[in-house]
Amino acid sequence: MYSDNDIASAVRAGILTDEVATAFRDYIAGLRKTPVADEEHFRLITGFNDIFVVIACLLLLVSVSWIGTSVTSWFGALLQAGTAWALAEYFTRKRRMALPSIVLLLAFVAGVFMSGFMLLRDFGLSQELAIGIPSGVSALAAWSHWLRFKVPITVAAGTATVVVGVFMLLFIAIPEARQWMSSITFSAGVVVFALAMRWDVSDTQRQTRRSDVAFWLHIYCRPTFSASYFFIVTSA
Repeated sequence: MYSDNDIASAVRAGILTDEVATAFRDYIAGLRKTPVADEEHFRLITGFNDIFVVIACLLLLVSVSWIGTSVTSWFGALLQAGTAWALAEYFTRKRRMALPSIVLLLAFVAGVFMSGFMLLRDFGLSQELAIGIPSGVSALAAWSHWLRFKVPITVAAGTATVVVGVFMLLFIAIPEARQWMSSITFSAGVVVFALAMRWDVSDTQRQTRRSDVAFWLHIYCRPTFSASYFFIVTSA
């Protein structure tokens, strides 16, 4: 007998589509004359082994970053990103380990951003450009990671880099925009919240990966709203 976790694993592996898995659950629920369980299928950790894998991955990422930094500052971050992608090929794509997948995704996006930031900073670009350009590149990197691995937090990470990039471009185009930080940050929070709700309403029964994507977007929009409140208080 197959459990719901087995079906969710088959969806993540690309063996079943979200639509087929949902139809199968509805069919089984109809046979048993019971409603489909209204519960979250979000997973942060699949087992205690995830913790050991995360520790090992972090040690490796820190080591390769330190080795690369001894060559030049930006190369360490780039080496970190490449190593995180390589590790994801096994722990995310093959083993489907939840917590390591999250950590490796964040390490990959952070490595791409930091390598670009350090490189452009060494070239003497302004802070806005040194942050804005790598933010756009990081968003593209997150998108490519999503196409390959489909880790739910990827959409939130990519959205965060897009928001930072838009902020920097706005500051370049309109220097006075720094005085409107509370309004701009609040508007960004509303946009992210709307994006999260769009993913949410596409999976009201919480049975597919889309609900996990919405979860991480909701997590991200909360500090965005908190930041807007901080700017309001400090500017009062």
